[in-house]
Amino acid sequence: MSVGLLGGLVVVAAAQLAGLVLVLRVLPPVPSPSSSAVGYTVLVLILFGFAAALVTAVAAGLWKGLRSCPHSPPEAVVGPDRAPGLWELVRDLAATAGTRPPDEIRLMAEINVWSEETLLRGRRRLRIGLPLLQMMTLGQFRFALAHHVEHFSAGHTRTRGLADRCGAVVTATAGFLHPANPAGWAFRTYAWVYTLIDRALLRRQEYRADAAAARVAGPVAGVEALRETMVLIQAWRLYVSGHVPADVFGGFAEFVAAHKTEVDDLRAQPLNATGSWRDPFPPMAARAVAITARFPAAAPADERPAAPLIPDLAAVGLEISARGYAPESPDGR
Repeated sequence: MSVGLLGGLVVVAAAQLAGLVLVLRVLPPVPSPSSSAVGYTVLVLILFGFAAALVTAVAAGLWKGLRSCPHSPPEAVVGPDRAPGLWELVRDLAATAGTRPPDEIRLMAEINVWSEETLLRGRRRLRIGLPLLQMMTLGQFRFALAHHVEHFSAGHTRTRGLADRCGAVVTATAGFLHPANPAGWAFRTYAWVYTLIDRALLRRQEYRADAAAARVAGPVAGVEALRETMVLIQAWRLYVSGHVPADVFGGFAEFVAAHKTEVDDLRAQPLNATGSWRDPFPPMAARAVAITARFPAAAPADERPAAPLIPDLAAVGLEISARGYAPESPDGR
């Protein structure tokens, strides 16, 4: 779909160029005796400038969008020998979903989980925020992993990278045109339509992944995972806004323990219910409602800590910290 929408960008540009060609064909090759030569020349120059700006914007948008690189926080690869429990859990979830497990698992300095897959070779990579593994229960963490395993299983990750680059091309092309340029109006309108469709598709994928994860981990664990993610994002922001020690993750655990009352207050707050059509994720409250509505019968969640899945988790945290944690991008979803 994203490729088709990107093709629509080319159609918009081609239609405008065709309109310019039509106008130029209608114009006489030389000004008529009754018209001003200066005015005629200015009109022709404006039309050619319009066409040049259009071609330049599309070319620059393609160049910038296709060369864009996603944000990548400090991270460390953990293989089955270093994280046997984590790999066993991920492989079990993949087998349950009827798909193959990721080829690589990385722990990163972010409150997030990423699943990605190369389009041509199909190499799968799972990036896991170390603070989630550090602070979540096993039930909550199983839900988070199962959610992204479903993205693998449903093929969402296979085309997501291409879709992101297509979106970057559309946005960059619209941004290169001056607001006063009429060509920019069409491109900005198209960028709005592209974003509207793309974000709606992403939100639908999130609901599907939530349902699959709740089926495996249970609805209670699912809702708790959403809530804990929201809490950890806010706690992480507070933590990195102050002095961050050399041991970033050990310091975060101490920070959460020292501010237990404030963290518990965050857990008692209602989930975020507001959202925008630009958001790639549905509001947390809407996701929780969808989970409980689909799976009303709830078994207790697994309250054991998830941290023991990696025996030397503290050492991995120190390894990531040594790679230069940058607090400018502390979290994600």
